[in-house]
Amino acid sequence: MEKVVCTGCSLLCDDILIKNSETSFDEIIGACLKGKERFESAFSERRLLEPYVRIGGQLKKVSYKEALEKAIELLKESSKPLLYGFSTTNCETQKNSIKLAKKLNGFIDSNSSICQGKVLNKAAKKGITLTSITEVINKADFILFWGFNAAESIPRLLNKILFSRGKFRMTGREIKTFSIIDPVKTASFNVMGPRDLPLRINPDSDLELLRTLKQECCINENIPSKGVAGLDQDELKR
Repeated sequence: MEKVVCTGCSLLCDDILIKNSETSFDEIIGACLKGKERFESAFSERRLLEPYVRIGGQLKKVSYKEALEKAIELLKESSKPLLYGFSTTNCETQKNSIKLAKKLNGFIDSNSSICQGKVLNKAAKKGITLTSITEVINKADFILFWGFNAAESIPRLLNKILFSRGKFRMTGREIKTFSIIDPVKTASFNVMGPRDLPLRINPDSDLELLRTLKQECCINENIPSKGVAGLDQDELKR
């Protein structure tokens, strides 16, 4: 068995064990369904097993040496290359990609710059404390997912942060409160327990709810009697 990193999603689980032959994976231990699908795609009939280079407007099959020489040529001829992606690659790949971008005097970016990355950058500039999955596993007692369906997008995240005990506690799930705010009842709602707080809000009312929670509930300590965003007064109090 070989221990590998799964690149099926951005969680990049590093506790996966695989046993493979030349034509398939004989055994995959620890991966979710999404991860298994990722590994099995390595032997997909649609996978490109050899490099191609566009020559005269047509894709031609070439050797790896020729493909690398062409890639080097393109990078050397570029003045400001952009290296993009890397969201589902391992840390070693990302580290070397950053080194390459610096050497080329180019840019490096990922899809996080058009989604979660914007929030993280603004949070850092405002001085909001950021955390890591390790900190959440070891210390968190209240977990809120807002518009995020972890059960289907990052399947093992709930197992890691909600059901695990961490290093400093003898208990796990039983002392953690889990809340979801979402206009859609997603698969993540299925893990809610008696002490948890599922909140289904009206579509496109996220900003309204955020402003109310910030101004009325946290500053003025006033719970609107009519509710807000499809939530009644009792739900807001909780």
